[in-house]
Amino acid sequence: MANSYTYNEMLVHTPVCTHKDPKNVLIFSDDQAGIKKENARHSEMNFTVMASKDAVDTVSNTADDAFDIIIFDTIIEGDTAFFAHLNRATTSEALVVFKSNAVLSDTQNVRQLFDNLGTYFKIVMPYTFDADEKGTTKATLIFASKFYHPTADFILHRTDLIDGLSYYNCDVHPAVFAQPNDVRVALKGVARN
Repeated sequence: MANSYTYNEMLVHTPVCTHKDPKNVLIFSDDQAGIKKENARHSEMNFTVMASKDAVDTVSNTADDAFDIIIFDTIIEGDTAFFAHLNRATTSEALVVFKSNAVLSDTQNVRQLFDNLGTYFKIVMPYTFDADEKGTTKATLIFASKFYHPTADFILHRTDLIDGLSYYNCDVHPAVFAQPNDVRVALKGVARN
């Protein structure tokens, strides 16, 4: 799934088109070619792409307020110290995106991740989308923000100026945050929207 153009578009453009003025973006991914292709569509930002295996150590050793956006193309099972480092390494208006297990198949672990993120981020929401060309595989990501709301604050003109996309657009962006009732119930008390 990580090689899907749909997945890479949604992983990169959803947070990048929500933050008003991101300068420094850190991405952990093992599909660096696919991620870099999407990054190239935003030449005004400084992207750093690293291997997923380096995520915990890199975040733990990053300077304060270093990044506006951090994207994890991996499931993070960090402890509370990791989330404190993540908070410290990001600016006051930062966004973070995590790959996640499906909410309903791994509810306990996903709720714990939401709870950990909720300590430092005022908005924590899942977003789900078709992840392959046939629409048969779903991907779940978690969007966490200290300031910007993904459906109220997304930058419409930025989404409209991205050329050559196959999936992501200004209509898809807010739609992926709509969740069915069973997911809402599963995340009650830990989702922050």
